[in-house]
Amino acid sequence: MAANSLLLLLLSLLISSFTTATSQTEQQILLQIKKDFNNPPSLSSWNTTSTSHCEWTGIQCTNGSVTGISLSDQNITYPIPHTICNLSNLAYLDLSWNYLPGSFPTSLYNCNNLQYLDISQNLFVGSIPSTINRLSNKLYHLSLSSNNFTGDIPSSIGQLSALQYLLLDNNLFNGTYPAELGNLLNLEHLWLASNPFLPSQIPAEFGSMSSLSFLWMASTNLHGSIPDTFGKLQNLVQLDLSMNSLSGRIPEGIWMLKKLERIYLYHNQLSGAISDTKVGAQGLTQVDLSMNNLTGSIPAGFGKLQNLTLLSLYYNQLSGEIPAEIGLLPSLTNLKLFSNKLTGVLPPELGKHSNLWNLEVDDNSLSGELPQFLCSRGNFTSLVVFNNNFTGKLPSSLATCNTLNNLMVQNNNFYGQMPAGLWSTAVNLTTVIMHHNSFSGTLPEELPSNLTRLEIQVNRFSVIVSPATYQPTSGLYGCLTRLIYQTTS
Repeated sequence: MAANSLLLLLLSLLISSFTTATSQTEQQILLQIKKDFNNPPSLSSWNTTSTSHCEWTGIQCTNGSVTGISLSDQNITYPIPHTICNLSNLAYLDLSWNYLPGSFPTSLYNCNNLQYLDISQNLFVGSIPSTINRLSNKLYHLSLSSNNFTGDIPSSIGQLSALQYLLLDNNLFNGTYPAELGNLLNLEHLWLASNPFLPSQIPAEFGSMSSLSFLWMASTNLHGSIPDTFGKLQNLVQLDLSMNSLSGRIPEGIWMLKKLERIYLYHNQLSGAISDTKVGAQGLTQVDLSMNNLTGSIPAGFGKLQNLTLLSLYYNQLSGEIPAEIGLLPSLTNLKLFSNKLTGVLPPELGKHSNLWNLEVDDNSLSGELPQFLCSRGNFTSLVVFNNNFTGKLPSSLATCNTLNNLMVQNNNFYGQMPAGLWSTAVNLTTVIMHHNSFSGTLPEELPSNLTRLEIQVNRFSVIVSPATYQPTSGLYGCLTRLIYQTTS
């Protein structure tokens, strides 16, 4: 019994002695790191007279040993010192938003327990070394975003099998990216956006990243078609391939991804119909397919997307009618369908069931009257419907729409007087363009104080401010910087 107690005492003393030695060693390593960083003022707490090194700025400890260094935005201007990997238990390193210079820090290969590395928003240059796979095999987060890296992304990066986050966006990569990225089966976030890569097609192997939830490849010089294999990305939540030169059809499998919430394919050269099948991605909140060459009609399935807030399909060649079900969507706030070939009427209940704030359907062949409920929720800001065949009076709900900022209804067949109270209620109005209609009635003696542009020519207004009395900087209409008028059509 006494022998066991003595053994436990000796073991306790040994552990305590080892812990003390480790603590002293780590403190000396941190002081050397501070010296190698040229003693920045932000690390003034790193000194021998202060508290335990575990309480120093940016230091995280586990059981008395340094496991994390978080020095984001500390105005550090010197290279990462090789001594940092002498902290044998270091698992977390965040040096983002500094001014770290030089090439990729290969000295970090010696940080055997590193799991999280963020050196984004710095001044690194040169290419990513082909030996990058020598980083810790425990690494799950690698962020090199917003630096000045160039060249290719090496295929060896596909050997970092634990990666869940690979963030390489906003650099100067001007080579290629490897198909071997498809080997990263644990990868959840892949950010390659805003890099001047060589013109390339998306590797079909990218469809093998079964854990991928966020793919960001906007402005990466993509050509060719979207791989059909993307229909296998069952965990995908956001897909952003915008601002490229992609062509061909949108794979129908994408619309069946049940976890998909946001899809951004705008500013490409995509063609064909959007979808001929049921839209299975019922969780979609934002759909932006604008600035392409899409044809056919707007899928009726879009009218069943109960979480949809944004539908942006402008600058395409879409035809046919807007599905009436879109007017029933409870979450829709922003509808942008301008510059297509749409016909028929607007969904009559548009604005009644959701907090709609923006409606842009100009430059189509739409007809009929505007929906009566546009501002019924009190959030409506912008009505842009010019260059259509609309008729009738403006919705009476605009008379109490104090949020209205932008009213552009020119080149239609509207008639009648403006909604009673519009000029006094819409105190936020800045732009009113209604020329080439058949509006009648008179303008008020005083316009909203924020109104800067008013174009009302070619209508049937009976009283218009006299050109002899109008002054752009004074008087009742002094807020206007542009006034165009004509007494009769």
